[in-house]
Amino acid sequence: MPVARSTGPTADPLGEAVAAFLADLLDNVSVDVITGADRADRGEEVLPRAPIRGADGRTRQFRLRSTVGPASGPRATSSRFPDELADLPAAALRALERMARSASAEDQVHPSLSRALHDVVVAEVLAERLIGRLVVEADVDRVGLVVAKTLEYTMELAATSLEGKPATHGVVLCADSRGLVPVEPNVEYPGRLPTRKGTPLLFDGSESALAVTATGDVLGEVTRRSLPVPPLGAPTLGFFDEFPGMNGGLTAAGSAVFRGVGVFLRADRSIWVFDDGKPLFVRRTSRWKSIAADSFALWLETFGAIEAEVATVLVGAVLRASTQGTGALFAVASDSSELADIISTKDLVGTGVGGSAGSTVDDDVRAVLAGSELRTSSALARLARLDGATIVDPDGSVLAYGAIVHSADSHGEGARTAAARSLSLRTRFSVSVSQDGPVSVFHHGALVLEFL
Repeated sequence: MPVARSTGPTADPLGEAVAAFLADLLDNVSVDVITGADRADRGEEVLPRAPIRGADGRTRQFRLRSTVGPASGPRATSSRFPDELADLPAAALRALERMARSASAEDQVHPSLSRALHDVVVAEVLAERLIGRLVVEADVDRVGLVVAKTLEYTMELAATSLEGKPATHGVVLCADSRGLVPVEPNVEYPGRLPTRKGTPLLFDGSESALAVTATGDVLGEVTRRSLPVPPLGAPTLGFFDEFPGMNGGLTAAGSAVFRGVGVFLRADRSIWVFDDGKPLFVRRTSRWKSIAADSFALWLETFGAIEAEVATVLVGAVLRASTQGTGALFAVASDSSELADIISTKDLVGTGVGGSAGSTVDDDVRAVLAGSELRTSSALARLARLDGATIVDPDGSVLAYGAIVHSADSHGEGARTAAARSLSLRTRFSVSVSQDGPVSVFHHGALVLEFL
């Protein structure tokens, strides 16, 4: 469970609320808010690097401590703040200032204000990144308000149904409009869209997304055909369909092409936020989580001694599996010999293939898969739909799929967690994806990292 508390001479309810949210938003850390004359111990990670003084006269920083991590091995994601979110602590303090200016001392301890603070922190981070990329000067408060309204509208949609089904919706807040001009007469986003119940269906985020300036002026519809061609060497739409591959590839690609922020509402009511093409936040069941995908991939690459490309494919498969609602189990093994006695030989790829008389249905399936490209995120996530583990070697080749793991005693854990723990005793590491999305990494039988 995330831990947060304030240190210093007097209580700081808003500071504590922000620290608690950061601890919940991030993985593998506890967070303290440092106020007044309190100082961090040598070697502790404190962000921002310099204290920020608020309107109330307090100086604040956040102290972060690892709550889970490898007993040995490289300094990794579990023991440091992710690079993708280096601006988060300062943005959180700016959000705190916004709330403090509009709330009385009594209101600052109200639970509803703490919940609202979560959305304000996320909006502040996104607005700051948009402002940093704008090609024209814009009013900071207006950009922040547009981001906040976009998130609020998307959250409202997530709580409703359209034509009896959950809505999907995609919008891209553009820092660089790439030659697009606002429609005439001027249309603001979300403006009057919330009053038109069926409108979100026109911009589902997968086949069509709405492009909007950072100041809220609608630029128009962007489709898979009309999306501007990315600069030479930049990822194409096909890349975003593959990674993160959650039917929101167009929204993610749009955020990259327009150097902006993409907000995508999935049919499962989760909200995914992309920053310049990369997944940054996800909101599930009214709870925000960060997505430090690059740091997670670096951890897998370094700790598992695998190629960077393989680590990226694995992260993509994990992200896809976290949205499938079925859970998944992945592992990286040096070779098939590591799997002896923990999975059945029949579950290994390449055994019994050939279509000879007496071959099984499994043999026939393996023969078909032998001609398929299995070293992709989509392929691994597809295999992970099967009950059992999907295991690859350090080069990304599939060693086994649908493999039933012979696990030790569960010690009261769920079956997948017990299997992941046992599998990690024989492999470089294992990754368990729960049915509702969160991810756990095991090494030598111990939980070493959490994600999402």
